[in-house]
Amino acid sequence: HDFQIDFLAAMAAPPFLFDLSITGMPGSYQLYISERALRFTDREEQNMKIIPRNMVSSITIRDTDLSFSTTDMPKALSCTGLTAAVSAWLARRSMYGLVHSKGGLDLCSLVGASFGVWAGWKVGHTVFRKQHIVDGSFVQLHTSGGVTGFNCSDLKAQELVRLLLY
Repeated sequence: HDFQIDFLAAMAAPPFLFDLSITGMPGSYQLYISERALRFTDREEQNMKIIPRNMVSSITIRDTDLSFSTTDMPKALSCTGLTAAVSAWLARRSMYGLVHSKGGLDLCSLVGASFGVWAGWKVGHTVFRKQHIVDGSFVQLHTSGGVTGFNCSDLKAQELVRLLLY
């Protein structure tokens, strides 16, 4: 009877974690924690995995922080276009008195623009670089029946440990 009350109370509570991918189980799951069990369930509650808290023999948490960089493409392309236009104009202006044919000046503009595209692309990708850091942990719950693993934020992993230990 107490287990049913505990189960119903856990169903009314919001999920502790949501949109989890659990190793060995396809789909997206939510984690509910009650005084007696950890319940992984999909949104429709058709697929579930229930682990009694007293069956968790150990918890392994590994840091999975990920860092990567991207380029702000609109700014990099703007830098490329501006550099190409300025380089083409400068090349044409610098050769204006030396080259007398329009075709020759157009060729100088084309060479200047080509250099500007290359230089602007390099500068744009260097200057408008953004660093991204995704903080995360991989949590494994070890039981006599096997291991259940999932990814979550570092804070949620720490909070889960506190909930299970105290």
